[in-house]
Amino acid sequence: MRWPWRPRQLPHRPVPAEPASAPADGLAPGFSESALFSSVLNMHGAEPGVVIPWQARSAELGARRLGRDKGIGLLQAAWARQGPSQPFERQQLATLGLFMEFVTVAPNRELIQQGEYGDFMLVLLGGVMAVERSGPTGEPLRMAEAGEGDLLGEMSLLDHGMRFSSCLSLTECELAVLTSEGLDEMMHNEPHLAARLMLMLARKLSVRLRVVSAKLNA
Repeated sequence: MRWPWRPRQLPHRPVPAEPASAPADGLAPGFSESALFSSVLNMHGAEPGVVIPWQARSAELGARRLGRDKGIGLLQAAWARQGPSQPFERQQLATLGLFMEFVTVAPNRELIQQGEYGDFMLVLLGGVMAVERSGPTGEPLRMAEAGEGDLLGEMSLLDHGMRFSSCLSLTECELAVLTSEGLDEMMHNEPHLAARLMLMLARKLSVRLRVVSAKLNA
């Protein structure tokens, strides 16, 4: 397939595998704990180190744009239900939304593919998504289901690393998308807001890694 974009080639360096972005009580039955942080080989035809940008993925999915005002309203509603786990006030979320793209995606669409390199993060504003990973024999194993307010793919937003799992829309989903370009723009124009976002992401990743560590040491 020929893409209407020119892929970026990253330097070849070890990249940590990305943990699942949706909250999970545990791994799917039959999923090997030892595979949790193993290197993920390319499984979808992308060259090692080639980043799949949101522009290309959006076109592939047939994503439909939401109006910014509606998208910001959905973001405010979704994260208002997250309680103290998210540090933003309503007006700060309105400003955050200026650096995001808001879209609707049909059911049964793979927004993130295991093994590819990425540079965008999703915030699920409505609908349900599955977080899956290929098992030892190649069959998809359901690791978690993501719902309103959940983050998906945030580690690759930060390091452009390989995706640890795939994310599939189970219903029609409304999403906020933050790309690396959007994050860079936020850091330049709203550095305090960007710092608050980075702190939230760091805390979420820390909690997730502690859960994984506890499982490996059990």
